[in-house]
Amino acid sequence: MGSDKIKIVVTGASGLLGRAVVQAAEQRGHEVIGTAYSRATDKLAKLDLSDSTAVAAFMNQHRPQAIIHCAAEKRPDVAENNQAAVEQLNAQAPGHLAQLAQQLNAFFVYISTDYVFDGTKPPYGVDDQPNPLNFYGRTKLAGEQAVQAANKQAAILRVPVLYGDAKDPKESAVNVLVDLVRNPSDAK
Repeated sequence: MGSDKIKIVVTGASGLLGRAVVQAAEQRGHEVIGTAYSRATDKLAKLDLSDSTAVAAFMNQHRPQAIIHCAAEKRPDVAENNQAAVEQLNAQAPGHLAQLAQQLNAFFVYISTDYVFDGTKPPYGVDDQPNPLNFYGRTKLAGEQAVQAANKQAAILRVPVLYGDAKDPKESAVNVLVDLVRNPSDAK
């Protein structure tokens, strides 16, 4: 790809979406640095997104031309039960990353969710009024707002339910539902 090759940092690169983003970027010849926290590997740099000093040092060391922020706590039930940590990851970290991207002159992509809407009037457009019904949706909307405040050039993508090549069925709500249909006795 020659001069079209860029350096991209992908947060949440151990998750379903992050793995797909890393793979797609690498297939296009880009230099990709994937990060993870609880599932870091020898191929994924361990990065605690709640540690703003460590995140700033990491980004300044690698100086990416793009940051794609896939990391999030995406399970609404977990979000409800661990609100402080989820608020940090889903609402505060995106704004900090968007600010760092601005400082580095890097393009920033924030992955949000259709959970910012209440589901009463789909399909939704860019200018439709958000109305999240649960804590998860509220934190993702707060993340969008933090990104918009920190970096006017950032892109925000509202992604619906994810499905694909899951390493663990729990990575996708679609897979969880399929498992419940196959094994109704597992539902609790």
